[in-house]
Amino acid sequence: MITSSQKMEKNNPEEDEDDHDPAGIEVFDLALKKTTTANGPFQYGSVVPFVITVYNQGSIQARDVVVVDYIPSGFTFGPGNAIWTNGIGMATTTIPSINPGSSVNVTINLVVQPGSNPLDRAWYNEAEIKTAKDDKNNTQTEDIDSKFNMDPNDDNDVVIDGADDNEINEDGKMIHNKMRMTMIQQLLKYGI
Repeated sequence: MITSSQKMEKNNPEEDEDDHDPAGIEVFDLALKKTTTANGPFQYGSVVPFVITVYNQGSIQARDVVVVDYIPSGFTFGPGNAIWTNGIGMATTTIPSINPGSSVNVTINLVVQPGSNPLDRAWYNEAEIKTAKDDKNNTQTEDIDSKFNMDPNDDNDVVIDGADDNEINEDGKMIHNKMRMTMIQQLLKYGI
């Protein structure tokens, strides 16, 4: 039997306990940015290190993030790439985990080679996320704003210094056109 004083204690807002603890919204969101600190001049045989940064912009941990780097005409797989698996025209690596709000850098070294004609695709080096797992170990092939795949032709081309250049809040893929243009200009300038 509940007494009137017990009813008052139960309805007292200062002592009222809420057993409902709402969970936050779980968001899976990754982005990728590719840059280099190499300034050249470049010549055939030059090793160019590219730094790929994968950002976890979501609220849950990302695991086993598989990154693919497309090795185009004008580059070959270089030395010092122990964490990468070299394939035909591409290389892959796996980042074990990325906590929410964090990022992880991986470096791939590519060697400058003669490009094939037409030169419009030579040295056009791209990277993207292939797959990743969420905090429950479920394989994800897309996140909140993009799909992961291994198709370098289904993403927008980035204009040098344009709105998408070095953008990481969009579709999870970056193309580093500045590096490509710099390499073409230097190779043509030096007549290599």
